Amino acid sequence: MHSALKAPALPTVATVSPITVSEVQAAELLGISSRTLYEWRRQGIVPCIRIGSRILYSVDRLRAWAHEQSTFSTSEAHSA
Repeated sequence: MHSALKAPALPTVATVSPITVSEVQAAELLGISSRTLYEWRRQGIVPCIRIGSRILYSVDRLRAWAHEQSTFSTSEAHSA
């Protein structure tokens, strides 16, 4: 008896990582409050995407932005 080969399952929305997240989700990813993220967005500190009336955050851009914020000393001046 031959066993039938199954084609690999195609990714579904449930199994694919999102490319954008909401403000609440972005704040959770960054470990900050939604209010802080809102203020940073208004001040142009953190990158965001506007799609229609929705404000979203690219996961890749948030990661890159967070990496750019890395410092070796907490006494360094904040430059956002």
